[in-house]
Amino acid sequence: ALKNAGMDVRVLTRSGSLVHQQAMEMGLQSVMLPFDTMTPGGLARLHTRLCQQVEEFAPQVVNCHFGQAFVLWGLLKLRRANFKLVRTRCDARPPRNNLVNRLLHRWVADAVIVGNSAMSRTFITNLGVAPDKLWTIHCGVDRRTLAFDASGRKALRTELGLSDRDVVVGCIERGSGGPGLAHLFDAVTTLRRDLGFSRIRVLTLCPRDDGSRSDAVRERAVRLAARKGLDDTLFLSPAESELAAAVSALDIGVAPSTRRAAAVGREILELMAVERPVLASASGAHLDLLAEAALVPPGDVPAMTLTLARYIKHPELRTTLLRHQGTMLAQLGLDDLLRQTASVYQGLDAASDGQSSPVRASSPDRK
Repeated sequence: ALKNAGMDVRVLTRSGSLVHQQAMEMGLQSVMLPFDTMTPGGLARLHTRLCQQVEEFAPQVVNCHFGQAFVLWGLLKLRRANFKLVRTRCDARPPRNNLVNRLLHRWVADAVIVGNSAMSRTFITNLGVAPDKLWTIHCGVDRRTLAFDASGRKALRTELGLSDRDVVVGCIERGSGGPGLAHLFDAVTTLRRDLGFSRIRVLTLCPRDDGSRSDAVRERAVRLAARKGLDDTLFLSPAESELAAAVSALDIGVAPSTRRAAAVGREILELMAVERPVLASASGAHLDLLAEAALVPPGDVPAMTLTLARYIKHPELRTTLLRHQGTMLAQLGLDDLLRQTASVYQGLDAASDGQSSPVRASSPDRK
């Protein structure tokens, strides 16, 4: 999106990463570098190669997503000071509150971007980052490829043996759910066994957009469902082009993250884009994206159980959730993500020379 908006962009990726392949497929300049190296000699060689990239590409803005490289970019900026340094952190874990991190974020970085307001408050409180250099930018979603698919819903539910009487709850699982997915399975078990919801079914979607990792994610989810006694749980591994139809087959989407998950709310946005009412744990980006009535305390299985029961019994409550989600989603397209990110870059560029000009951005591989 930044390239299409007229910015020169180069992506620096970890050696052998899926991100490099994706960047090449998008027609971006992509250079593989050993960002995972931890040896003194390896770090010295990596620093030399970063210097070469700066000399060759001459970026006005470097946006560092990879935490291990942030120190090297900080040292490089202090030595040369010929680019603006942005730290983008889309990690659910709180930043380490140590001297190096405080110096880097307070004095070396020109801007810090985070994925939700709770993390923004953490940076202000724990690291002392000035509010005027901190930006909260939510993950965008491509609504041109993700939208409700009525025919896809009907065909898939028929293929899976689901009738109109079945209430299908489910989630998008990319491996970050862990205990959260177990909480969803526990809630469904209680709904069936103790509350009489015999027609509830679970559909777990493990998208194939993370390479071979999706197979391992699905295998773990299948084993977990078996341990919880939910042998009739349905599993799909849709390709990107099939995700909209797969999500459309749900009646209620669930994001059962634990307290430290949900850094950017990617799965929430995908469920919202396909117009599925979403229930989630009250953590991270979920707090920004969903109505209070859709949130339950992280890890609270009884609360998740009762909330699911309420929304299954009362379809009108789902309609209310969808209205709120539609309002939020109107501000969370890819164009909105582009506009906000470009605003950060151009603001830094204007501050450096007093006027706005085209920006050359180097974006190291994210973590």
